[in-house]
Amino acid sequence: MCKKNCLNCAFFSKLSISGEQRFPNVVSRRERENIKNTNDVNSVFDLFPSETPTSLSCYKDVWDEGIDTTLQERRKETIIEMIRDNFCFYYPYQSGMGVKAAEKLECRESMQKGASVDRKHVIVGLWIAALGLLFNVDIVKKLVSWIWTIFSFTF
Repeated sequence: MCKKNCLNCAFFSKLSISGEQRFPNVVSRRERENIKNTNDVNSVFDLFPSETPTSLSCYKDVWDEGIDTTLQERRKETIIEMIRDNFCFYYPYQSGMGVKAAEKLECRESMQKGASVDRKHVIVGLWIAALGLLFNVDIVKKLVSWIWTIFSFTF
């Protein structure tokens, strides 16, 4: 499994800037491989040089060199070294996949994680109900009260 950094993310983009307009393009597989092989983020501009000013960014606006120009000095740290485990806008890059597909898949994955937590709570509730039918109701009331206090602190 690859590291969760911007280099391995579907939202890693190059912005071509023309006047006030910005045109994002996902960084290609060849450009990513070039960065990995040279360990130099600036090599992304070597394969396909552009006549228009170009900067790097996250398509989801987590970071953007066009807005924060100090990021150009910290490209390697931002793109390769910073691990994005706790960022909600990471989706693994797959060659040929567009940004819209990555957005939809990321959303679906996030919803499935939430549904998984909901299912766990339902299962706990069913076990409590089953125990209530099998044992004395007073014991179950204490158990439910205890579990309720635990779950109320987790939200």
